[in-house]
Amino acid sequence: MSTINKEEKKTKFEFRFKRKYLSIPYILFLVLFVLLPIFIIVYYAFTDSTGSFTFKNLIAFFNDSTKINVLVISFIYGFANTVICLLIGYPIAYILANKGADGIDCGVPVLSMHAPYEVTSKFDVY
Repeated sequence: MSTINKEEKKTKFEFRFKRKYLSIPYILFLVLFVLLPIFIIVYYAFTDSTGSFTFKNLIAFFNDSTKINVLVISFIYGFANTVICLLIGYPIAYILANKGADGIDCGVPVLSMHAPYEVTSKFDVY
């Protein structure tokens, strides 16, 4: 029988917290609520009801003028939202950085920068 000294035994079962473990919830959220839905959408876009590969769904999508109009309007809203966020968010961030504001002083400006993302994410869900 081999004897294990106390230090080897202690390091064998000791859990050491590392900063990279903070990314685990983010990675799980990203996989479950971003990547998995995208893969499901791509799967349904390139398969038919029997599960075989086809371009029929994409051809039907791009031949329907109503769906093309919805796609164009979505891109326009996304571009407008990005421009508005840049016009509001960057000046606020620049002002806050130059004023040396503490985190507690930044509640309303930070929320105003974060709110457009929340609104567009709700549009994506519904």
